[in-house]
Amino acid sequence: MQVLFDLRAPKIVQTQEKQIDALRLLSMILFCGFVVVSLFNIAYTVINLRDVRAQLDSIKGEQSVLVGQAAKIDTEIATLRLYKEKIKAYVAFSKEEMPSVEFLASLEGAMPGGVKLTRMDMKPGNVVIRGVAITDQDIVDFGGKLDGMKNIVTKVDAPVTAKTTVGSRILVEFTVPLAVKTVSEVAAAMAELPAEESAAGEGIGQ
Repeated sequence: MQVLFDLRAPKIVQTQEKQIDALRLLSMILFCGFVVVSLFNIAYTVINLRDVRAQLDSIKGEQSVLVGQAAKIDTEIATLRLYKEKIKAYVAFSKEEMPSVEFLASLEGAMPGGVKLTRMDMKPGNVVIRGVAITDQDIVDFGGKLDGMKNIVTKVDAPVTAKTTVGSRILVEFTVPLAVKTVSEVAAAMAELPAEESAAGEGIGQ
């Protein structure tokens, strides 16, 4: 058994006990500082993580909205393309359409008194006229007037005729094929008329 005796004077013992170990104090300060900084970093990281998650959720929401808008825009673009194709087809059809009103208006003034029309087949680019006439000369005159409709008619084929009897009267049945212009060609020809008339007027003035 060992017994330790402190031979220092009581004043010296009290003084030494009151002295602070600087290294230990520094270590404690550093440790406390480390703990404080660590806690601050952890708290800061948690707050930033919450903010990042909130921003991520917001971005996901915006992304879903944008995806929906993109799908809607794609649908509208597809619809517009369909309308575009329909419009192009309609314009193409309109350009090739038979100028029925213009042709009938011109035909009314080309009808001789001895000719009566019984049927008329109209298609883009051609017309087939069927009718009856009192004499062959009426058919010739009618063909000449059709050939004079240069603003619409481009070609008049020779008529096909046959004799027929209506009661006690002998008439001549005829069929006349025509080649006609399209609506766009008629419009172009009508647009050129003022220029030609102007040029003709200048020539007369000179």
